[in-house]
Amino acid sequence: MKSLAIGWLAWRRSFRCGFCVALFCSCLSAAGTAYAEPGCNIKDLLELPVDMRGLSPFISAQINGHEAVMLLDSGAFYSSIMSEAAAKFGLKTYPAPFSFIEGAGPGSRAPVEAARADEFKLGTATLKKVEFLVNKGALLGNIAGILGLNLLRSMDVDYDLASGTVRFMQPVGCDNTSLAYWKSANAPSAIPMDRAQDTRGNHYIVSVASLNGVTLRVMFDTGSAYSLLSQDAARRAGVEPGGRNVTSAGILGGVGSTRIETWTGPFDQFSIGNEEITHTRLRFGKFSDLNVDMILGADFFLSHRVYVANSQHKIYFTYNGGRVFNLQVYSIPEPSTSTPDADAALNLTPTDPVAPLNSATPPVVGDDQALTADDFSRRGRASAARHEFDHAIADLTRAIVLDPTQATYLNERALIYQRAYRDDLALADFDASLKLKPDDTDVLLARANLRVRVGDQAGATADLEAISNAAPRDADVHLWVAETYSNMNLLAAAGPEYDLWIPAHKADRRLGMALNGRAWIRALLNEQLGEALEDCNAALRLAPHSRQYLDTRGMVRLRQGDYKDSLVDYNQAIAIGPGAAWSFYGRGIDKIRLGKVPEGQADIEAATKLYADIAKEAAKYGIAP
Repeated sequence: MKSLAIGWLAWRRSFRCGFCVALFCSCLSAAGTAYAEPGCNIKDLLELPVDMRGLSPFISAQINGHEAVMLLDSGAFYSSIMSEAAAKFGLKTYPAPFSFIEGAGPGSRAPVEAARADEFKLGTATLKKVEFLVNKGALLGNIAGILGLNLLRSMDVDYDLASGTVRFMQPVGCDNTSLAYWKSANAPSAIPMDRAQDTRGNHYIVSVASLNGVTLRVMFDTGSAYSLLSQDAARRAGVEPGGRNVTSAGILGGVGSTRIETWTGPFDQFSIGNEEITHTRLRFGKFSDLNVDMILGADFFLSHRVYVANSQHKIYFTYNGGRVFNLQVYSIPEPSTSTPDADAALNLTPTDPVAPLNSATPPVVGDDQALTADDFSRRGRASAARHEFDHAIADLTRAIVLDPTQATYLNERALIYQRAYRDDLALADFDASLKLKPDDTDVLLARANLRVRVGDQAGATADLEAISNAAPRDADVHLWVAETYSNMNLLAAAGPEYDLWIPAHKADRRLGMALNGRAWIRALLNEQLGEALEDCNAALRLAPHSRQYLDTRGMVRLRQGDYKDSLVDYNQAIAIGPGAAWSFYGRGIDKIRLGKVPEGQADIEAATKLYADIAKEAAKYGIAP
């Protein structure tokens, strides 16, 4: 969830900005005229491909000559770069003279740093001496940073995420003209844009909506995967946690350390512009600092085409079709002390609709005649993000027909088949992709996880061995290889992969997860328990209230024979989240060995109710009362 908020507004206004309007516009020339009528021209200055990874939009840039993938985040007031990326790209960092808040909820204060890139390329635009805020740690994968509002509010922006595109537009002579220039079956909405500020003076894209007759201030935020209503606004509309038909919707999180518990609840009416949704469910949770009632996230942008007209202080949008709000229950990945779920690691859900897919090449008609293979690929990924798997497969098939030598398109279609539970088709596409590019570790990892799911352990092991041999020692993929080995109960193979990843990623936000994973393996194997305890303590310094980390330390101490301290850890873990079978089982063993036999047996019975095979699973590693 949310991005960055900075105080000391006066200094912020004097912060040297490589994205100021004059400089950015001077780097662009009109690629074409998107719309024209007497007295009004809308010039398309810059068109960028958008790569939808799930519900997150990314664009490609270059920083000091290095390829940089950046999150397109209309909810971040300023562009930022991850500290690891800044070091990799040779950017010198220096203290920025203001305080910094990270996260949407009550987050942690920390000094902020800035970094200056000698050159920043964005499509055809080349900017010099561009400054970024530095974000400590790393986003998942190869993400270098965030493209924020200091660029995105410098001109009009057409967010066409459903087609995998964002466009920077320059209207001329259009003060009294609608800027919804595209063709649509639905009438466009035009709503006023409020130059709203958060509690620290930072500006965001805000307008108004209505919920059950209650007026809401809503923020348009592509950086948030899910739309989210504030808990206070939900209460004003008559819905609260514990209420009728209100259910838990998991934990959301993002760049910062903040985690937000969310729920979904029923609402009679939600309206914005000329659109109205009746009898719907919305996700809500507690967030602060943003001074808004609701965040309209990437799910809303995918179901709408949105034109942010900074030139007119308006927002135009039309409905594309499909569901507006994604209500998938999802938790931020955190290590489990049981074997990880491969589907969860891939962000799959058994409730995903299984679309009637057809691998035959669909006819290309109408405007599609002008699209390239890459256009079809990006549109297909956007459809997959909306769970419209039939449309996604059709577009990826078109891309493959147009360019059958491109392994990426085969891999993308395989991933969509996998999400739609068409495992045989997914495996065929993974195989074809690897014939074209045999050393692609990302594809090997995806195929390994699918092979785990279909019960082909030998094939999965071969893929993981190939990845480990091909990847550099400091490669990020070693973490996922370790997690997959753990999922397969090949614990001895998982340990060396953690050993490769941990020393190279000390600033990574997943460090605690990796330390905990390695400690859990050592606890189960009953080896290197001193080092395992050190890993647990280090992980808990990063997240003192993590149930999983406390559970793992409880097991390490149990193995060491330190039953009293183990019992303390298990008590704390169960108090935080009572649904963990291993915590009850380990606590039961502690109590029995401390002479509290009836209490211990009661805990073991509780563990068995949560996980019927817990005793059998523990016995594999010599763990028994």
